[in-house]
Amino acid sequence: QAMSSSPTLHTSAKAEMKPLRNISIISGGSRGDIQPYCAIALALERAGYSTRILTNEDHKPLVESFGLTHVHVFINNVDWLERDHAFRKSISDGDAAAMFAALSKANQEESEPMCKRFHEEVERHRPDLLLAGVQGEFFDWYAKVALDLPVLPVELHALSREERGSFGLPTLPFGLHNVLFSLVVTKAIMKSWRSLDDALAKLTGGARVLSMLNLADLEEIFFAPKFPVIVCKPESYKPILNPNAHGNYKFVGAAIVQRKYEVKHSSSFGDDNVFNVLEEFLSRDEKRKPVYMGWGSMMCKSPEHMVLMATDALRES
Repeated sequence: QAMSSSPTLHTSAKAEMKPLRNISIISGGSRGDIQPYCAIALALERAGYSTRILTNEDHKPLVESFGLTHVHVFINNVDWLERDHAFRKSISDGDAAAMFAALSKANQEESEPMCKRFHEEVERHRPDLLLAGVQGEFFDWYAKVALDLPVLPVELHALSREERGSFGLPTLPFGLHNVLFSLVVTKAIMKSWRSLDDALAKLTGGARVLSMLNLADLEEIFFAPKFPVIVCKPESYKPILNPNAHGNYKFVGAAIVQRKYEVKHSSSFGDDNVFNVLEEFLSRDEKRKPVYMGWGSMMCKSPEHMVLMATDALRES
């Protein structure tokens, strides 16, 4: 009800809101980029909505393990990682520029089949609302401009210009890392978006939706969004990592799958022997509980550096 009556949904001027029933969620990436949206879908399903998750092919077992509807749109991550040496190296080296270049290249190579799957999905199952998540930002733009669909951006991170670098970029004097972001990351994203735009224009015979968008406009979408963007991080996260985040970034807390819906055994996290070792370690000392610290795929300098960074943070806390 809150969403159906909200005046802040990211929608075109002529789109008229109708009672929400069918909600599609589009997000691509690794498991960590998908599971929060499974949590959102589960909550929506319990509230009486019908959901569909548009994501990578290899996330089908994960999505369906929660009893949710999986729709293949993005590439198969497992296959891609096996054949793309440059992307694997960018992650192990912590090279953000190389990572975005590899992502852009993958989108260019897979843009036509990816866009065909997306187009066919929204033609057959047009949602009342599209939630656009990780790697769904172009489809956010396309849905509202070309399809006249109401869209609500739901991200796992906010983008802001800060005193220290983000996305693996080094912190440079005078905030030059923010300039570097514009020169490297924004250009790579625009290049990727244009390949998707060309593919959809070719597929539908329609106009290109990025014809009115330049790099400055793209940066405004990221750093100064005109409509609210939901961020699945707690409010306490903002003053630490995003103190300069635009006011339209709304920090609402993490999207977590409730324990009763968790999958206890998953090949993504090791076999039963691994679980047995972890359970033995966790139960070894009932009074002194371990501290769990996790991060994404990108390496920061070296494994040793990351271990020292984690332990130093614990000492300071």
